[in-house]
Amino acid sequence: MLDETDSLHGENDQTERRSIMLVTHCWRYSKVLRYQLSSLVLEPPQGCQVTARIFYCEEDRPTAELLGMYETDNSVLKIVADALDKPALLHRAIGRNIAALETQADIVWFTDADYCFGPGCLDALAALELPEDKHLFYPRRVQISINHDIGNEYTLGDPELAVVDIDPADFHTEVLRKAIGGVQIVRGDTARELGYCPDTDYQRPVQGDKFKRNWADIEYRRILHRHYGDNFTARIDLPNLYRIRQKFGVVDSLVAGDS
Repeated sequence: MLDETDSLHGENDQTERRSIMLVTHCWRYSKVLRYQLSSLVLEPPQGCQVTARIFYCEEDRPTAELLGMYETDNSVLKIVADALDKPALLHRAIGRNIAALETQADIVWFTDADYCFGPGCLDALAALELPEDKHLFYPRRVQISINHDIGNEYTLGDPELAVVDIDPADFHTEVLRKAIGGVQIVRGDTARELGYCPDTDYQRPVQGDKFKRNWADIEYRRILHRHYGDNFTARIDLPNLYRIRQKFGVVDSLVAGDS
């Protein structure tokens, strides 16, 4: 039986900065990804080193151009654009597996383009003492768009804006009960040991113009359960984590009046 512990709190007293890798896939979601990248630039980490590894396809020109604006490499924040061909990009597990096996980070967060990391969110994660008997962590709460219409408005802004910010008043609290696709957090050692759904159908490239609807996050939890046994997950408390909820589909194609 899968089980979860209660939330974890507390800070570590490490003098060396912890490193966090964020792993995001983006296919024609540049208008949402802009908010994620902006959140990292507007509120750069203070107590950790963050690398955002963004998988994309050169065919997706708006995303490629956006990443060209945001690529950066300094002592606290590194944003890296990593191109895949479209059939590979459309299965998130493929890029996640590559990143997991290659990462040198202390903590890996498999996320999605519609998440934004507000003030103190990633620093709080870096400060947590993650117990050795737990291997998959997820936030107890996320701030999500009040409704889809409000989320859609975020995709209709001026595409020329380099840096954009969310309005916290447009979001409300959602309590999470499991580590769903965009909030799966593991220690680096776990990522390097197990990858992300290797040797499964989720490593097969797909065709089409949309991410394939699949249950790779469920399969990943099953893999961790088989490897580590019951009670392998834990909820954690992180401040200012936001998710832009919008119409499902290709949000870069939304125009005023779409529902």
